[in-house]
Amino acid sequence: MNERWRRPLAVTAVEPDPAGTFTAGDRVYSNADVTLADEGEYQRLREGYVCANCLEPHEVPFPKACSLCGFPIREQQSERLQQAFKGEKWVGPRTSNSDEFQRLDELNARAARSGIVLPYGGRGR
Repeated sequence: MNERWRRPLAVTAVEPDPAGTFTAGDRVYSNADVTLADEGEYQRLREGYVCANCLEPHEVPFPKACSLCGFPIREQQSERLQQAFKGEKWVGPRTSNSDEFQRLDELNARAARSGIVLPYGGRGR
């Protein structure tokens, strides 16, 4: 039996959502932007194997309700994903390797001119 469903969803980043907070019952929650590791993880959400509300994996696709949070997956999963999906996002360095090497060269040249030389990593060995 394929037990891919047991794996927790691979999340790369969780950041505060500027949209604020929401209330469910008598509890107040903060919104969050969740960045998934890859398209395969989003596919698990679309196929109904993972709850779009709490990210709990399920053995059977689109159960009537989430076993953890009670979210009505069968009725509201697709709608929740359409509301929440904000497109693809780059996760990684914001500069190219050549720009980073240039920055480090400039930093090293400035340090050499100052007369203060630090070993790599800024710590003594």
